[in-house]
Amino acid sequence: MSESNQLISRLYRQYYGELFRFLASRLPSREDAAEIAQEAFARMLALESDYPFQHPRGFLFRTALNLTVDAFRSQHPRPHQMDEIAMAENLPCETPGPESAVYARQRLDLLKNAIAELPPRCRQAFLMHKFENRSYTEIAAEMGISRNMVEKHIIKALAHCRRLDATD
Repeated sequence: MSESNQLISRLYRQYYGELFRFLASRLPSREDAAEIAQEAFARMLALESDYPFQHPRGFLFRTALNLTVDAFRSQHPRPHQMDEIAMAENLPCETPGPESAVYARQRLDLLKNAIAELPPRCRQAFLMHKFENRSYTEIAAEMGISRNMVEKHIIKALAHCRRLDATD
């Protein structure tokens, strides 16, 4: 697998779920959301060799919004139906400046370190909940512990992360 394909594969695993949920909340069907999400990744793959992505998540979401607008326009050409989508096109780009990027990187490193310091079971429950969007019940079933224990792990992890963030 080429380096660009590996990058897109990693980005797909990292952002597809979030992108799909974002689109599904705005489109009439889950199939439309899946199709537009796939197209956004396809466009990124087509450009990858020529364009170094500094903010791949932003590119994916902006591409998906543009594809949503295009799809909406082709299906609903009446002006009164375009107001909401047209407003989305005019959203400002939120690409961070150099200072913001450095600050965000430092905060991310701080969070990674805080998570790494958690006890293994606590870390596992926290990651499943926050990064896989799993419910307490699902986590409890998979880990073979009570729902209350999952809740305690999540509370402990959040408190630990906040405590380390407060010392920053």
